[in-house]
Amino acid sequence: MDVLSWSVVAESADLARALGGMPPPRAVPASVRERYRANGMRCFELSFEAVEALRRALPPVGSSERLVIAEGPGWTTLVESAPLVSGARLEVDSGPLRLPEGRLRLMGRAWREPVVGESGVASGVAMEFAVEFETTPERRDFLDPTVPDESRRQRFSRLRMAGVEDRAVAYVIVPDDPRADWQALLDLPGSPPGAASPAMERDDANPGAPGAAPPVTGATEPTPPEPTPPEEPLGPFAARDATLGQVLLGPAPGSSRRMRRIIVLVPRAEASFGLGR
Repeated sequence: MDVLSWSVVAESADLARALGGMPPPRAVPASVRERYRANGMRCFELSFEAVEALRRALPPVGSSERLVIAEGPGWTTLVESAPLVSGARLEVDSGPLRLPEGRLRLMGRAWREPVVGESGVASGVAMEFAVEFETTPERRDFLDPTVPDESRRQRFSRLRMAGVEDRAVAYVIVPDDPRADWQALLDLPGSPPGAASPAMERDDANPGAPGAAPPVTGATEPTPPEPTPPEEPLGPFAARDATLGQVLLGPAPGSSRRMRRIIVLVPRAEASFGLGR
């Protein structure tokens, strides 16, 4: 599996225009996608050809990176946070979380797996991703080789994302505030024509367009309608603790520079699966 990543300076509206019409990954359950979103990371699926269009819509700041994950059960670090100080507070979907000194990581692994279809057995790619926290080792741990690294690692089991993919598609993970309503951002006056349709956000958007209160009957002059506020605010939002997505991929809370990291996961599979190889 190939992992492409690059940094961009972008607001929520820029992400909505670039990705609002992209579907979610079909192989990932909706409940898992929603957990990722609630923790500040949104997942999409797009064709190989659309990856370059995404890079044009969200152009890199600096150089891009490419990582190849070897086939096998071992975990590979896809992205790592800056060091967190002891007592750092995070906002997770289950509530506030306080962490000791350490780092957060987005981990991944992949291996070939047969997929039975109408045309026979094809070669798919089984992918698994997880968010992990590793505490900074104390001085005595450096001196004692019997202290295992695994004892310092804790995996967020609720954020395990796994699936088998046999299609020519790529997965995209982008960070954004869970409260950002992409549908409302796309509907704002001044949005460019042809803005992406809200395929991803359809489940979360207000099913009825924000309407107006009916006029008061019997009045001599019509009462100006009051607009119905959207279900989710458009931002800027009140200050709160950073989400997992912000810590891993940005933007840093309170930063005036909206730097984010875009992650593109590209499975690779052969056209057929040889059981004897």
